[in-house]
Amino acid sequence: MAATFATQEGVHYAIASDSTNATSLAYGVRNIPTLFVLDKRGVVREVSMGYDPGAQVQIENLVKQLLAEPAPTNP
Repeated sequence: MAATFATQEGVHYAIASDSTNATSLAYGVRNIPTLFVLDKRGVVREVSMGYDPGAQVQIENLVKQLLAEPAPTNP
């Protein structure tokens, strides 16, 4: 279902499906779709709930910004 939606809407980023709901429960997902943007350290930097076609540019800009950040160094 998510793959069909992504194809129809021209989504160009990775989409994961949680068939057991374990991740959804762990992150408190209550709306479908929910998008989490994580930085290189694995910190959640943005959460978008529901579908908003106008948010795509903002999310893409955030991802570009995060990709430009230096990789974390191991302590």
